Amino acid sequence: MRWSRMREACRFFGLTPRAGSFAWSRGRRSKGASTHTIRPTGPAGSRRTYQSGPLASTTMRILLLGIDTTVLDEGAKNVATNLASVLAEVDEVLTIHQRRIVFPRNLLRAARFAPDVILSVHGPGPRTILLLFILRILCGFSKTVTIGTQPHDSPVMLRLMRWIGPHLVFAQSKSWRERFRQTGVKVCLLPNGVDLDKFVPYLDATGISKFREVLGIGEDQMVVLHIGPINDNRNYELLARLQRETSFQVIVIGSTSERCLPHLVAMLRSAGALVFMQYFPNISQVYALADIYLFPVMAASGSIEFPLTVLEALACDRPVASTPFRGLPDFLPENPALRYFRDYEELLRLIPELIGQAGGRVAVQEFSWRAVTNQLRAHICSELGVG
Repeated sequence: MRWSRMREACRFFGLTPRAGSFAWSRGRRSKGASTHTIRPTGPAGSRRTYQSGPLASTTMRILLLGIDTTVLDEGAKNVATNLASVLAEVDEVLTIHQRRIVFPRNLLRAARFAPDVILSVHGPGPRTILLLFILRILCGFSKTVTIGTQPHDSPVMLRLMRWIGPHLVFAQSKSWRERFRQTGVKVCLLPNGVDLDKFVPYLDATGISKFREVLGIGEDQMVVLHIGPINDNRNYELLARLQRETSFQVIVIGSTSERCLPHLVAMLRSAGALVFMQYFPNISQVYALADIYLFPVMAASGSIEFPLTVLEALACDRPVASTPFRGLPDFLPENPALRYFRDYEELLRLIPELIGQAGGRVAVQEFSWRAVTNQLRAHICSELGVG
């Protein structure tokens, strides 16, 4: 009686439960389509089926926990949106905001979607590990995957990963790859990507000149640019010092979606730096202002593991001075257009060597979002047997 009532309730919502399993299906197979088993989802004899055909060996149903948006001014948001866009060319992708997945309506959507893979691009932290485990059961024992864009340095998270961790973790630095491995989960390295069609060298000299005039920057003024949220952990003191002690004009473009700290904005502006809290759709024009793009972050909590703005600046063919932050040197070795520094004095020594250097775009050709997504899919297919 209980099972029959469950079936009636599920039919009302367009779901079809299968006895002996937590899995759900929606009966989406076209007439005459063949099916085959791709993995067990419950007790013996309970199997999950999926549509066969021309794309049977390559197409997946992916529940992506992230934010799909056009305002790409924050790291994990940027990663989720670009991955979803490329994955959707081959796979069926449902994107739900990770913080809103716990709403009953979204849990129902996730269960009805019956994903092959549940992919999170946030953290991971303890909540992400717990959430993936719950969704794994709710969605019929789907494979769970997380990208370590900014892992929480938490013993609780690592213990949870050891006990109920995802099937696969993508680390974005070698240090976190080793830490994840110690929990016993499968781990692969995966870089972040860059939109090589959006981030291009901006060669309109007249446009750059007018933009400088609008911002109040002289034609011969050398510019150091930084883009990112204005928080305590991003070493803005170094930028203020550079503004005070050198002839460079420092420009900071803050985030429109993250909280900024007024005392840091005041510190930068009192030193003479130009600070803008707005989103620039034509971001290549902003990068074109820079004689050097500077990434000064040292604290592990100050950025995602593989900072996107470094890739973006190089794609725009601007020379970059950066701290050897987390995954950057693991994926991007130094070259004439990219130099790493460890303190202010070393930065001052390498700046003259960087000015005018080109070739950064060549160094990031392999980091297109399509190439990164292909790596992600290949690892999921080979490591988890999905797709």
